[in-house]
Amino acid sequence: MTHRELTIFIALAKGQSNIGIAQALNISEKTVSTHKLNIKKKLNLNSSVEIASFAILHGLINGG
Repeated sequence: MTHRELTIFIALAKGQSNIGIAQALNISEKTVSTHKLNIKKKLNLNSSVEIASFAILHGLINGG
Protein backbone atom coordinates (compact mmCIF):
# COMPACT_ATOMS: atom_id res chain seq x y z
CA MET A 1 0.00 0.00 0.00
CA THR A 2 1.33 3.44 -0.87
CA HIS A 3 1.73 6.22 1.67
CA ARG A 4 -1.25 8.07 0.13
CA GLU A 5 -3.38 4.93 0.26
CA LEU A 6 -2.48 4.43 3.91
CA THR A 7 -3.44 8.03 4.69
CA ILE A 8 -6.79 7.57 2.95
CA PHE A 9 -7.28 4.12 4.50
CA ILE A 10 -6.90 5.52 8.02
CA ALA A 11 -9.22 8.43 7.26
CA LEU A 12 -11.84 6.03 5.89
CA ALA A 13 -11.44 3.74 8.89
CA LYS A 14 -12.12 6.73 11.16
CA GLY A 15 -15.37 7.31 9.29
CA GLN A 16 -14.39 10.33 7.22
CA SER A 17 -16.30 10.83 3.98
CA ASN A 18 -14.74 10.78 0.53
CA ILE A 19 -15.55 14.48 0.17
CA GLY A 20 -13.98 15.33 3.52
CA ILE A 21 -10.84 13.37 2.72
CA ALA A 22 -10.59 15.00 -0.72
CA GLN A 23 -10.88 18.48 0.79
CA ALA A 24 -8.33 17.73 3.52
CA LEU A 25 -5.79 16.38 1.03
CA ASN A 26 -6.54 18.86 -1.78
CA ILE A 27 -7.39 16.08 -4.22
CA SER A 28 -10.57 15.26 -6.10
CA GLU A 29 -13.30 13.07 -4.71
CA LYS A 30 -12.80 10.81 -7.74
CA THR A 31 -9.15 10.32 -6.73
CA VAL A 32 -10.24 9.34 -3.21
CA SER A 33 -12.75 6.88 -4.70
CA THR A 34 -10.05 5.35 -6.88
CA HIS A 35 -7.70 4.97 -3.92
CA LYS A 36 -10.54 3.42 -1.90
CA LEU A 37 -11.18 0.83 -4.62
CA ASN A 38 -7.46 0.03 -4.80
CA ILE A 39 -7.22 -0.32 -1.01
CA LYS A 40 -10.22 -2.65 -0.88
CA LYS A 41 -8.79 -4.74 -3.70
CA LYS A 42 -5.30 -4.98 -2.17
CA LEU A 43 -6.66 -5.96 1.25
CA ASN A 44 -9.54 -8.08 -0.08
CA LEU A 45 -12.14 -5.98 1.73
CA ASN A 46 -15.69 -5.35 0.58
CA SER A 47 -17.06 -2.48 2.65
CA SER A 48 -16.30 0.52 4.81
CA VAL A 49 -17.13 -1.57 7.87
CA GLU A 50 -14.48 -4.09 6.85
CA ILE A 51 -11.99 -1.24 6.39
CA ALA A 52 -12.66 -0.01 9.94
CA SER A 53 -12.52 -3.54 11.38
CA PHE A 54 -9.22 -4.25 9.63
CA ALA A 55 -7.72 -1.00 10.93
CA ILE A 56 -8.82 -1.72 14.50
CA LEU A 57 -7.62 -5.32 14.35
CA HIS A 58 -4.19 -4.21 13.15
CA GLY A 59 -3.84 -1.35 15.63
CA LEU A 60 -4.03 1.45 13.07
CA ILE A 61 -6.92 3.17 14.89
CA ASN A 62 -8.52 2.79 18.29
CA GLY A 63 -11.70 0.79 18.47
CA GLY A 64 -13.29 2.84 21.21
